[in-house]
Amino acid sequence: MGLPARGRTIMGDSAAQILIHNLPKYVQRGLFYRMLDHAALQQHVHTVEDSVVLRDMLPLMGLVAFVGNGAILPRYFVGHHCGNTWYITYGTSHICPLGTQGKWG
Repeated sequence: MGLPARGRTIMGDSAAQILIHNLPKYVQRGLFYRMLDHAALQQHVHTVEDSVVLRDMLPLMGLVAFVGNGAILPRYFVGHHCGNTWYITYGTSHICPLGTQGKWG
């Protein structure tokens, strides 16, 4: 944690304010279950579990990655599938080409 300082000297009063008053409030708001949105937390846990299962399935299907429809990709990409080529450019939403979308269960 960075503490307020002037040069190499920590500003004690400001640091005490952060450590004694602010930090405990942030910990209580962010780390105690009773303070969290339970539905949002449950949805997050399910999403993480789903992603683990999908990643574990990739090698069994001869794949190395998956990209969800609607994902915004950070860089230019050219891919090949069944002899077809599709292009995805920066800032565009990925849509799986017709006939190439995997079947998941």
